[in-house]
Amino acid sequence: MKLLRVQVPEFRALKNVDISFEPDFKPNIFPLASQNGGGKSTLLQLIFALTNCVATDRFKYCRNLLSSIDIHEEKRSWATLDFIDQNDKISLSYNLNIISNQTKSSLPDSLLKTRAEIDSWLVQTLIYAERIKSKFTEKYDNSLSLKKEMQAIIEDSPFLGDQRFTFEQDYSKYFNHYPDYSLKLPEEIESGNIETNQNIFDMLSSFWKLASNANDLILKFEEEFSQIDQCFLGQINEFRFNGINVFLGCKISGSPRVTDINSYEFFKNMRHELFLSMPETQICLLISQKSRKSLFSKEDRFWYEIEMQELKRSVPDFFTPSTIPTETILKEFEKSRDEDFKNAIKTGNQYGNNYVNLKQDIQNLLINKRIDIDPDTDSPLSRIKVLIKDGDELREIYPEDLSHGELKQLSLYIWLRHNNIKDAVVLMDEIEIALHPDWQYQIIKDLEEWGPTNQYILATHSYELCTALTPSHVKEIEPKLESSRNHESE
Repeated sequence: MKLLRVQVPEFRALKNVDISFEPDFKPNIFPLASQNGGGKSTLLQLIFALTNCVATDRFKYCRNLLSSIDIHEEKRSWATLDFIDQNDKISLSYNLNIISNQTKSSLPDSLLKTRAEIDSWLVQTLIYAERIKSKFTEKYDNSLSLKKEMQAIIEDSPFLGDQRFTFEQDYSKYFNHYPDYSLKLPEEIESGNIETNQNIFDMLSSFWKLASNANDLILKFEEEFSQIDQCFLGQINEFRFNGINVFLGCKISGSPRVTDINSYEFFKNMRHELFLSMPETQICLLISQKSRKSLFSKEDRFWYEIEMQELKRSVPDFFTPSTIPTETILKEFEKSRDEDFKNAIKTGNQYGNNYVNLKQDIQNLLINKRIDIDPDTDSPLSRIKVLIKDGDELREIYPEDLSHGELKQLSLYIWLRHNNIKDAVVLMDEIEIALHPDWQYQIIKDLEEWGPTNQYILATHSYELCTALTPSHVKEIEPKLESSRNHESE
């Protein structure tokens, strides 16, 4: 997949953005430049949120990014993204739709969610009911019918139908998967108090009816959106304001291969097509506005960091280069070892070269250094060691002996390799940070070598990076940089 064009009439610092990316350019790498504060990072995060985080259980991250939006019209064409995939052109036209309170006064604020979120609440109801039933079987045999009703919803869900929980054993896995939507029920659910649990079960039954009605209403809105040639993605404002609700819809245009697929499945599949890398020093708009605001107060970064860690766990396509990606390096060595062993089983006697090639690739990144697995630990593949050539010998060095730039290159390479990123759109914000000017120039060739089938869009301030490509590769967000204006006037 490749991004062909992005159009954003107005969002934060972005005004009348209309940028095209030529799919036949070699390499398919595009520096994205602007003035300081011109919206480069915002644009990358916006593209990522509108493709990777909509119509799924990740929608809250899209809502966070759009939380500051100001709506003046009942229906507003808001952003358009054009892609090409397997020679099929795809156009995604996003609209912000205002619907008054009266339109859906029966839908509680707490359930103005996406289908994925409502489905997750429904399945939790089932889990709690099953836990109560398992403790008091003789008392709650009638809960069996409730369970069947709930399971029917789960099986129909585009998100939960394939998970097949064993409820008595696997409910903890569910809560790890949907930590934000947990029902806050009393701890007495684990107690032996029959009366208390009867009350809880009655509450669950009421909640089930409420959630089921909300689910039906969401389905109704999906149908209404389809009548105006849009798919329903979710609500932007989490709480009502000024008597209105703002919904995000999207018109999907393209070949029947694209338009005939369920919109949920379409966006779920897009998760594997777009990736975002950004420095931790860049404020992430996918984090809630409340936590972002706390960075400008006496409060510490605690809640912002908590949300950032959760974002990384729940959205593996989002990446911030770490100081030393030890765990990922070890996983890559383990994967390479296993692939070599599989090859030996397949051929009968010939091991593969994956392990050796990985070591060589890393050695090419770390000039005069190499990374090995430490064989002197109790558990194999639990510790790495870095060696440097000292005359005719190799001696071990320590993390502080590696430069920031070496660690940055290593993190990016391991991320692309470990996630097997191919035929994807890779959005990278300020990739040049910590890289020597020569390495900034070289990073273009490195990216082309590490992932030759990918398209890279690089928000950058680096002159060296831009000069590694033709002027036509470099895209600018208006107002253009002063040097560009001067060049055009000559």
